[in-house]
Parts: sequence; structure tokens; C-alpha cells
Amino acid sequence: MLDAVEATANHTLKKVKAIEEQFEQTRIDIQQKASGKIYSYELIEVLFTQVYCKYEFLVQRGIASRNTASDYLNELVDIGILEKEKVGTGFIFKNIALYDLFS
Repeated sequence: MLDAVEATANHTLKKVKAIEEQFEQTRIDIQQKASGKIYSYELIEVLFTQVYCKYEFLVQRGIASRNTASDYLNELVDIGILEKEKVGTGFIFKNIALYDLFS
């Protein structure tokens, strides 16, 4: 039983470390590839809160207005960090790297 607990704890720790590394890599990628106005630590935190993001998430956190949130997320699609998907009448933006870590 303790071996199973240890194996699960080790697996979880590896997953958490991988998420932390991807968070840092995403931060670097945004700083290097995106326009200067888009970078904010709060934006990256939102991207790693869930696997997907919506315009409203940025508006609710006070990071951007609706139009600016659209510009930010679409630019992150253009540089390959997010993937845009139509859902109903709106869009969601999937954090590709985070999704891959959980797959």
C-alpha cells in the first residue's frame, strides 16, 4: 500500500514540476515572440489556471477590456501558445502545452 502511495506521489510531483517548467517557458516565449504590450504575469497565471481561456476570464481579472482581451488571445494563437476553437457562438482558447501535459 505504501509503495502505491509513494508511486502516486512521485507521479504527481513530476507533473507539478512539468507544469512549473511549462509556465516558465510560456513566460519566456511570450516575452520573446509577442508584442511588448501583451506580456503580463497575471495573463500567464490565467492561462495556467485552466486548460482553456475565454475573453471573459481576462476581463473578470481586470487584465484587459473585452476588445483588448481578444487582441491578446488572438496574438497568442498567432505565436502558437494557444489554439482557438469555436464553441457555440463564442470561442475558447486552449493552452496547447498545458493540454498536452494532461493528455
